[in-house]
Amino acid sequence: MFIKYLIVFVSAMLPFIELHGSFQMALDLSLNKYLALGIAILGNMVLVPVIYIVVRKLLEWGRNKRYIGRAFTCCLLKGEKIGKKLLNRLGNGLYIIMFLIMALGLPGIGIWLVSLFASIFKLSYKKTILVIILGILVAGIIMFLGTFGIWEMII
Repeated sequence: MFIKYLIVFVSAMLPFIELHGSFQMALDLSLNKYLALGIAILGNMVLVPVIYIVVRKLLEWGRNKRYIGRAFTCCLLKGEKIGKKLLNRLGNGLYIIMFLIMALGLPGIGIWLVSLFASIFKLSYKKTILVIILGILVAGIIMFLGTFGIWEMII
């Protein structure tokens, strides 16, 4: 039984599978839906700070390297420029957009993509982590309610 929950946890970390795919996998494996949702949410959250920090460190490390330095420097400079422009134009609305992207669970757009862009755009670490984690929680709740037909009872 532990192995099945571990599979759900690890699959929640994978791009494109993330929360939605891992929770569906848990239901297909006939696991406890409440525990499986919690494990899928935790598995999805684990990588958010790692992706944000590692991408930034990797770009900063590579900016002085011989063959990749020009491309990495370009990513850093253009990314920061775009990030400042977005923040000036949208302000905290940018974080609301990130939250909505995470909460609505659009296919192929999840923690990997949002964390990657937040890191490249050099957005606030604390705000980014908070927004993504709140988005994951709301996506989990929406998915849970939708999976078991609760929306039909409400509407």
